[in-house]
Amino acid sequence: MKKRRSQQGSQIAEFGPALGIVFTIFLAILVVFPFFVAFAAGFTLNFMEVREAALAAHVNGQSGQLLNVEEVRTQLSSLDQELQASPIVKALNLTILRPTDPTVAAGYDGTMREIVVPCEIVWNSGLPFFGVKRLHFAGKRSVEHIE
Repeated sequence: MKKRRSQQGSQIAEFGPALGIVFTIFLAILVVFPFFVAFAAGFTLNFMEVREAALAAHVNGQSGQLLNVEEVRTQLSSLDQELQASPIVKALNLTILRPTDPTVAAGYDGTMREIVVPCEIVWNSGLPFFGVKRLHFAGKRSVEHIE
């Protein structure tokens, strides 16, 4: 028995809806892709900043105060500038903000100190992904130098 589909030209009738579905999926990926790249840039930046801050920070063991705030702030701003100069961040027109200085919190057992580094990535161009224009990150890591 022969197939009627191959004889009556319904393949061309199915091409339009299939092409519409492909374009819909392609456009959805184009909208979502910059959001994921912005998230990956912010996540990577915050990971590097938390690592650098944990190595550079000198914390008073009793009070938990950060003793060299200026040095840590300088290192974090240099990392911000390096990422801001990258071609991916320039292409997506992202802005890196530092809402507050790094803070030191007590660890799980109350004695170990952790440094918390906040970071914001602002998405300046393109369509907002469900209204999201800012991505907030706040990573934690144990401080290496407790005095």
